[in-house]
Amino acid sequence: MIDLHSHILPSLDDGAKDESAARMMLQAAAGSGVDVLVATSHYSRQAEAGYDEVFARIREIAREYGITLLPGMEYDYDRLVEVAPEKLRGIGDSRTILVDLKESYVSSGVAALLFNLGLKGKSILLAHPERLWRENYRSSLAAIPQAAVALQINSGSLLGCYGKTVRRAAWRLLEEFPRCVIADDAHRSSGFHFAECRKKLLAAFDEESVQLWMQINPQRLLRDQSLLVSSPAGTWKQKLRRCWWKNF
Repeated sequence: MIDLHSHILPSLDDGAKDESAARMMLQAAAGSGVDVLVATSHYSRQAEAGYDEVFARIREIAREYGITLLPGMEYDYDRLVEVAPEKLRGIGDSRTILVDLKESYVSSGVAALLFNLGLKGKSILLAHPERLWRENYRSSLAAIPQAAVALQINSGSLLGCYGKTVRRAAWRLLEEFPRCVIADDAHRSSGFHFAECRKKLLAAFDEESVQLWMQINPQRLLRDQSLLVSSPAGTWKQKLRRCWWKNF
């Protein structure tokens, strides 16, 4: 499976502390079924300056675990103005930028910034919006330029690792927003939940939708192809399970 969001590069942000921790994360990722992993360190001037050297070293180590490591960066929306659009690190060298909005609402300034990036040929993947929007996700969705935006839902959110409110928002976004992908956003070896998350999703959705969120659309994103629109289906038992997980 393809995991588009991780903090595996040591000493660049609040993820892996050293090479030993990075190795533990790679082992956990491989054990969870991940074979392609994107190293999306939090952007800072210091992280940008040291990124290439650290990435090259950890990429070689990742091969020992059967993982292809790809470059990327996670940008707080208010720091996007610090970097020229052509210098933004796309996810896996794609034209898609991983952006954390950091706020529980979408201001007109944020919407305009995302729209302008779209005009400059960039696509936006919003990082874990379920942790930000929670109860007001519908009004937040209405405020973003949806044609150029996709949502990245955390696997841990779907499993309830951040509480019931976040879990409910994650399940609702997955069902209601047509362009979603699932990623781990792991900062530690304990943060890789793909195998467990996939099992839970298959209990509530058809296999085609789960593959779309965890493999097909992530792959299409890396290839700069348009994401396929999901139309989640399932048996009545599956629908009953996801009704419970998104409401209780």
